[in-house]
Amino acid sequence: MPTTKERLNALLNETKKDMIDGDAIIAELRSILSLADNPYQREKIHEALEWAGIHFSPRRWVNYGGLEKTRASLQTAIFKAISVRGKDETP
Repeated sequence: MPTTKERLNALLNETKKDMIDGDAIIAELRSILSLADNPYQREKIHEALEWAGIHFSPRRWVNYGGLEKTRASLQTAIFKAISVRGKDETP
């Protein structure tokens, strides 16, 4: 089974290639959120969920600077969640 970081990396790559729809991203982020044990990582995954909801709703992304800006914010939140060190990682 892939680790949380591996799943987040795959999700980040798919958003960069624009190869995944909003429902799939939201479902995967919710699944990853339920497995994350680090509070900061959970916060960033939750942030990514919020940005995914905004990004995939034309009514909402217009109010946040456009499609590209919301995609960048979504990718940044995913990247921050990936960057969190786990308990088993060395500095």
